[in-house]
Amino acid sequence: MPHKAPAILLVEDDPDLTEYLELYLSNSGYRIAGCFSSGEEAVKNVSELHPDLILMDIVLGGEIDGIEAARQIHQDLDIPLLYLTAHTDENFLQRAKITSPFAYILKPFNERELHLTIHFALQKHRMERDIRESQQHLASAQRIGKMGSWEWNIEADTLKWSDEIYRIFGLAPQQFDANYGAFLDMVHEDDRERVKQAVDAALYRSRDYDIDHQIRLHNGSIKVVHEQAEVLFDNNGTPLQMIGTVQDVTERQKQMIDLSSSPPSLRMHPSA
Repeated sequence: MPHKAPAILLVEDDPDLTEYLELYLSNSGYRIAGCFSSGEEAVKNVSELHPDLILMDIVLGGEIDGIEAARQIHQDLDIPLLYLTAHTDENFLQRAKITSPFAYILKPFNERELHLTIHFALQKHRMERDIRESQQHLASAQRIGKMGSWEWNIEADTLKWSDEIYRIFGLAPQQFDANYGAFLDMVHEDDRERVKQAVDAALYRSRDYDIDHQIRLHNGSIKVVHEQAEVLFDNNGTPLQMIGTVQDVTERQKQMIDLSSSPPSLRMHPSA
């Protein structure tokens, strides 16, 4: 299937400049999704046109300027935006920052600068989209497998948890000061010392960190989790970072206990 050229939406109230941009961008390999001279027209039609990028003047004819048009568009759509403007007024720039444009291109502009800026804006947006999709797929996989990932900066004593770990521990991110001590407080008191010893063995004796232990949630309920991790050291052997996973194995543990306590006649046996 042939590659489809990126489509650009032009929002510019100077008809001569619009005509020039249409010709230049078409000759540069882009498609023109549409041309509008007012912010209202751009906001009204952008959803149907599906542009890959918007080239927006700031001062436009109509009741709203390009900044307000960009703000309304970005409420619903994730489209990279470049401002094409002759204005460098600080008030304009401060308002424009809120709409997170990729860049400002000042008139009169250099064709090569315009071409490169559009190219890099499209490339950056594709990369950001791919990263978001990868993160969403990872989050879905972790949710399905009831497994989360974590990173512990040992020197700063800060923990970075994936969303699934917060779910496993029955927490919202803002409810938890993620550090080693706070984590240990949630480890069941019967297992806390064993977990501390396992962590110390990984940090100072290069032992594998691979452990099952209980955690006590704030509502009083108890879960069983399986943790695995590896430690990153500097050239002097000082532990810098610990990276690992947590998996909720509560149901699996319960099934194993139920199976071991059931009569032998009810247990599953391999087929002959």
